[in-house]
Amino acid sequence: MWEKDFVECLEKSTTAHPLIDKAFDIKQRHMPKQIYKYFRDCSYTRDNLKTDTVWLCSPDAYNDPYDCAFTISEEMIVETAIRILIEPRIEEYNLQDIISREAIEKSKRSENPLRSLAEYISMFKCPLPGKYLEGMVELTSSVLPELINNIVSFMPRLQAATKVCSFSAICDSIIMWSHYADNHQGFCVEYKLEPLMDGHACWYNLYKVIYSPKLYDLTRWAELMIGPNRDQSNPVYPLLATIHKFDGWKYEEEWRLVLLDSKLNDDRNYNVPTPTRVLLGSKMKTSSKKELREICKDRNIEVWEMHRVTNSFELTAMRRS
Repeated sequence: MWEKDFVECLEKSTTAHPLIDKAFDIKQRHMPKQIYKYFRDCSYTRDNLKTDTVWLCSPDAYNDPYDCAFTISEEMIVETAIRILIEPRIEEYNLQDIISREAIEKSKRSENPLRSLAEYISMFKCPLPGKYLEGMVELTSSVLPELINNIVSFMPRLQAATKVCSFSAICDSIIMWSHYADNHQGFCVEYKLEPLMDGHACWYNLYKVIYSPKLYDLTRWAELMIGPNRDQSNPVYPLLATIHKFDGWKYEEEWRLVLLDSKLNDDRNYNVPTPTRVLLGSKMKTSSKKELREICKDRNIEVWEMHRVTNSFELTAMRRS
């Protein structure tokens, strides 16, 4: 599926060899012609309709406690850090004059580089091993815990800096009308995407949600960030965590607007194009329908109504003059 190709492009993209344009080309070829936003009917959602805005918020405000969550393997980070930090000590203590380069490389590739290197050192009668091992003990007892703490504490900061707004590729979901449009008493707004494909910020920051049974793993990204080869780091990796979601939500066919802020900005309204249609819920009050029609009339927006199909579990949209 195209989603797999899109994700692979973003995963393989690096600072030195970016593949962002290729990924976005894949996205553009598979975007729906329109997307929908379900709203409950209240004063601030009416203001959104009047001002061409939607609400961007941190994922912790969403009903899914795992929204934008990810996992990082502390064990693998420790192993990577040891491999990265071991080389300067080899040079500092001139261990290359005591142990062959082949043995050093073999130690670095082992499950426990420090222990493996110590075993090689112990084969030689030299005053350096004690000093070396003492230094490495100090390193592992101070630097590594701090490193792990920094990475782990970064996780909630990344989520707090992420702002999202959810849309759907469909407007006739009975479940979503129930959950997000106040039990069918709210409304659903349609936004055409084709006019936006000329570099509009809303289009650029819109992504198909990838449904998965597992949390997205950011270990590889964290490893690259602490390593010396920063040109191989991947600046878009955190984005991948924000667009992966538990596959129990796949019925929503979600597309989401994602902004990864460099600062911890407040939740806020975000400008979107003028809607092309507003669909009124099948249980919306007559007085509310009239008021929304007036809003849409002033803004030249089509108004349709959702109706229950009498002989099946379906909703259908009908235009009313």
